[in-house]
Amino acid sequence: MKKNLLFLAAAVLASAVSCTVEEKNLAPETDLRVSMEFTAGTPDTKTELNPSSHEVIWTEGDAISIFDGSYNNKFTITSEAGGSSASFAGKALESAPVYLALYPYSATAECNTEAKTITSVLPSEQKVTKEATFAPMVNPSVAVASGNQLTFKNVASILQVDVANLAEGQTVTEISASADGRLAGAFTVDASAEKPSAVAVSSTNNYGVKLTPEGVTDLNGDGVYSYSLVVLPGSYSGLTVTVTYSDGAKSTFTASEAVEMPVSDGRTLFIDASKAEAPAPQTLYDKFMAGEDIEIGGKTYNKAEFAKEDGTYRIMHMTEGGEGYNISSSNKGMILFIEPEATILSFSNQTNLIIVGNNPEIKTVLTIGASKLLAAVKDEESRLIFYNLDIKPADNFAGYMFGVSTNFADAGAFGEFVLDNCDLQMTNGAFYSISNARYLDRFVMQNCNVAVPEGSGNRFILHMGTHENHYSEIIFKNNIFQSSLPGALSFRLVSGNNDTKTSIDKIAVENNTFVNTAYTNSALILANAFEDVTFTKNLVYLNNSNIPDPTGTATSISLNVLRAVSSDGYPVTANCVNNIVYHDTNNSDITKINMFYDTKYTPENGSLEMPSVPEVSPFEGGDLSTFTPSTEFAEYGAQR
Repeated sequence: MKKNLLFLAAAVLASAVSCTVEEKNLAPETDLRVSMEFTAGTPDTKTELNPSSHEVIWTEGDAISIFDGSYNNKFTITSEAGGSSASFAGKALESAPVYLALYPYSATAECNTEAKTITSVLPSEQKVTKEATFAPMVNPSVAVASGNQLTFKNVASILQVDVANLAEGQTVTEISASADGRLAGAFTVDASAEKPSAVAVSSTNNYGVKLTPEGVTDLNGDGVYSYSLVVLPGSYSGLTVTVTYSDGAKSTFTASEAVEMPVSDGRTLFIDASKAEAPAPQTLYDKFMAGEDIEIGGKTYNKAEFAKEDGTYRIMHMTEGGEGYNISSSNKGMILFIEPEATILSFSNQTNLIIVGNNPEIKTVLTIGASKLLAAVKDEESRLIFYNLDIKPADNFAGYMFGVSTNFADAGAFGEFVLDNCDLQMTNGAFYSISNARYLDRFVMQNCNVAVPEGSGNRFILHMGTHENHYSEIIFKNNIFQSSLPGALSFRLVSGNNDTKTSIDKIAVENNTFVNTAYTNSALILANAFEDVTFTKNLVYLNNSNIPDPTGTATSISLNVLRAVSSDGYPVTANCVNNIVYHDTNNSDITKINMFYDTKYTPENGSLEMPSVPEVSPFEGGDLSTFTPSTEFAEYGAQR
């Protein structure tokens, strides 16, 4: 008995639905049980409701467990279904001093005849298969008798949901309920109590209840459809009920205070289907056209911003079909939603454009076959924003992908270049993103997967060329920069030099993962002057034993994050803390980890600490193939 009870509490509780196990307590070789019949009355029992009179009735197929002190015996209904009392036949010990009974029958139920307690399971998934308000053979009841006359009493509660004002053709497909306590699962009940009540067996899981209606009709003919969920009795806070309709719309009710769910009673909720919320848009275009915001690169965009005076919009939905699409100057000022199957024939230079891959589950491919020059126009907004795209170089293309080649003394700075939620393939042997960028107010790369070609050549995200440059804000956040072995040995996020006099007002590098992308050529970020720097919660993982020391004075591994070309170019404010570096083969040789190239530099404001070197790989216990760190290091690197 004890072993079986442990099985119920552990294995059965894990599913909280139903168990398919071999029936236990089977008779010994000499079966002392005899054929018996019990009569079950239902003055306080609900198994099914009569669809016309709503009286409580027994239904066809009902079965009960009869506990005779030794066995859990299955007794099945033998009388005609539809009455308030019924006869059940089976085999049990005739000499039992007391019989305990459970509806519905459960082969896994346990009974303590001395304490007169029964342990069973209330399923969390319930179905209404007939014209009734709740699922038959689900609502539990118990009885105790010394003879063959049983008086069952309910031990659960009923949560009734009345749904009105359904649209023509609209049906209810699911009703679910959840709360801060357990609405279903294993329970124990004192069958001898005057008012027996099912008490949930202790568990860390708060099981909800889901009702799936099948063929339920309007029982009263008044346009109100009633559904009842059988739940464990109790007082529940945070009770939430969600009704899902055949058109995908949902109605949700959340109680503002604790709800009492007594035995044989409960709570009735009224749901107005006409006020249901429409189903969530499936595509970004649908979401946008429904008036919802799309967040890209830390900013939100709404269709109202793209409205024209004539009532139309500067919005284009590129779908499959036709001869393909050319993105050209005619699309200036627009937001383009591109389906994954759409064909983009060409992409020309742009000054003001937002391109969105329309399917949230699949990134739209955008192939770049030649360098694209960004050009600001005086008194016009200049931006190029990519979201949810798979950006690839065309075959045999090895140049930079995007750049600025004009000095904007008259036209002003180019506004912003944003890459969000994109897969990016850098060109082989060259740098990616902006080249010769003169004045860029804002650069953002976040939530991206960046494939960096292996090799010792320059692999730069932002390359400054030979001109003076200024950036107001640069953000690298939640990206994965990854290179195959032997790795990218001269990788930089920002690359400047003495001649460029590149200045950056604010740069933030947060929660990025760097895999085999070593910044060994003086520093990961190189510029003339900085004002505000943030470098935090980044994860560096290396698996290349040939990473050189950039100073040439030692064979140990030396990694530098930021370098200012001149001593007075280091930031006054710097928050550079909580980063980790790990080398898979030479971890013990990481002896020169400098947050700044000039190791004597200390910022006037903020915090500064050297990256830590963990003793074990941050991916041990995680998943290196997806760059998912273990629980211990979960706060570091890209958050996916």
